[in-house]
Amino acid sequence: APRSDDGTTRCGDFWLGVLRDVDEATRYAELLESQNDELTQILDTIPTYVWFKDTRHRILRCNRAAAEATGLSVEQIEGRLTREVYPSQAVLYEHTDLKVLDSQQPVRDLTKVLESVDGQRRLMHVDKYSLPGGESLADRILVVGTDVTEVEFVISALLQSVSQFKELFRSSPIGMLLVNQDGKIEMVNSEAERIFGYPAETFETMTIEQLIAPESRSR
Repeated sequence: APRSDDGTTRCGDFWLGVLRDVDEATRYAELLESQNDELTQILDTIPTYVWFKDTRHRILRCNRAAAEATGLSVEQIEGRLTREVYPSQAVLYEHTDLKVLDSQQPVRDLTKVLESVDGQRRLMHVDKYSLPGGESLADRILVVGTDVTEVEFVISALLQSVSQFKELFRSSPIGMLLVNQDGKIEMVNSEAERIFGYPAETFETMTIEQLIAPESRSR
C-alpha cells in the first residue's frame, strides 16, 4: 500500500496510523544523562587522579585532577591514545594496562611518574583495575592515581636530616648517648666509647642505669 508523507499507510478507503510510545525511552535517556552528570561531578571533585581507558589504550574519560596534573583540559585528553597524551611514559603505562587485561586482576601500588606538558614531573602511586564490559559494553581499564610527590619530598628531607644528625652526633668531641624512654641505649658516639671503655656493640645491650652509679641515679 502507498505510504503518505506523514507516515501513515493508505489501505483502500482507510488510513492506518502507527503510534510508538517514546516516553519510556526518553525518560531512560534523561536518567542516564543525569547519572552521567552526577558521576562527572563526583569525579571532578575528588583530588585523586582517575582515568578510564579501553583495551587499545585510548582514554575514554579522565577527571579534572588528572587533566590539571597533565597541564591539559579534560576535552584535550578524552578520546586520545595514552602515547599521545603521555609520550615519555606510554610504554610503561601500556605494559601495566596489558598486565591487568591479561590477568583480569588488579595491579596495586605501582609507583609511576606523571609528566605534564611543561615538563613538571609528579610521583604517583597507581592502582589499575579491569572492568569487564559484558554484553553491552567493551572491556575497560580503571586507573586511579594518588599524588605522593609532597610526601616523598618530606620523607627525603627527613632522611637527609637524620643522616646529618647521625653524622654530627658521631663526630662530636663530647661524649654523647641517645637513650629511649625505657632507658635503653640506642646510639653512642666514639667519644662516649672512649670515656666508658666499651665498644658500640656492648652499649647496644645496656641500659643507661648500668652506666650510672646507684647513688647518682636519682640526679
